[in-house]
Amino acid sequence: MIEAVGKIDPARAGDAETIDLTGEIVIPGFVQAHVHLAQTPFRGLAEGLELLPWLATRVLPLEAAHDPQTLYAAARLGIAELLLGGCTTILDFGSVNHYSVVFQAAREMGIRFVGGNTMMDAGQNVPKAIRQTKDAALATSIELFGRWHGAAQGRLRYAVTPRFLLSCSEALLRESLALAREHDLLWHTHLAEQQAEVAAVRKATGMASADYLDTLDAAGTRMAFAHAVHLLEGEKRQLADWRAGVLHCPRANSKLASGRAPVPEYRRMGLAVGLGSDGSACNNKLDMFEEMRAAGALQDLAHGPAALPSAALFTMATIDGARAIGLGGEVGAIEPGRRADLVVLDLTGAPFVSAAEPLETIVHAGDARAVKRVMIDGRWVVKEGRLLTADPDEVAAEAARAAAILKERVFV
Repeated sequence: MIEAVGKIDPARAGDAETIDLTGEIVIPGFVQAHVHLAQTPFRGLAEGLELLPWLATRVLPLEAAHDPQTLYAAARLGIAELLLGGCTTILDFGSVNHYSVVFQAAREMGIRFVGGNTMMDAGQNVPKAIRQTKDAALATSIELFGRWHGAAQGRLRYAVTPRFLLSCSEALLRESLALAREHDLLWHTHLAEQQAEVAAVRKATGMASADYLDTLDAAGTRMAFAHAVHLLEGEKRQLADWRAGVLHCPRANSKLASGRAPVPEYRRMGLAVGLGSDGSACNNKLDMFEEMRAAGALQDLAHGPAALPSAALFTMATIDGARAIGLGGEVGAIEPGRRADLVVLDLTGAPFVSAAEPLETIVHAGDARAVKRVMIDGRWVVKEGRLLTADPDEVAAEAARAAAILKERVFV
């Protein structure tokens, strides 16, 4: 935990480690509010498509091809990239099968982790290997919750994660919401990401997406929605009434041509908006510095310069991301009583060497090369830009093998 901030009497330090960070700056660890670790080996395999065909022809078949070894390798590669880029907390969307190995990777590598197995029991183009019955999907969630929620001294948390409205029956959505409320878990799904998806939901249900969820007794559930690009005005007010988190993925939304989420409006309404990279199949990097810049640039195009000022973008990457995924009282700020999840940036090299305003430079010019140290729960997991909790060469080699195996299983 962070005990104190400010000038401290050196005598209070006792035998604790003392570090001279001259020329460096300490920031809260970034909160990666929406990511698909299972997709890390899919880079370059799902290009040039909009959301629904992207899912049907590339991503769902690749996810269905995972075995425990390839999924573990995918998770480790994604976590390594995130840690080296200054992320200390992630909300992972998960996979249908073998999800325990992702929790295992998160425990071993030291990251703060929220995630759950993907639920799908309906919809078109869902491969048989990742389409469960409602009861099987719920049973898997209950088993994983019992095994992993609160593990690693509370560093690992479980979330209930139905994929999206088109891939889940009404019964699964209703019962998964009830499960989340019963155990005070985060309920996390994709919502109104792309116009064809929104139209398909309306055709299937006769309602807009958030209105449909409201008929399923969603009120009283802690909810976080990825994307929320195409909501009607009444739906936006519904999210505000629910106090839901919005997880904005600007680079993924741009690449899939999904649209631009009305982030300044959400923030004015009091919604907690965090930033996410989404998956490596639609980004293709897991880099919070780039997400901050992309989020700002998209809004500048629509509303003029500084529609989202640097301070707002940094807040979305830290404390507001923590709020959006239900950890607002624990991480995302450097304050006494919060977890000691900290990142040290080196300000002595380009582009910082001439920077008069460090915050502006971090947001608009920073990158993972500036990340010198990363601490989670008071434990160093990165030092001098080197990952301490896994062998990077081994992680990379395993991931390369996994990518080749998955490509052969699906496309050869």
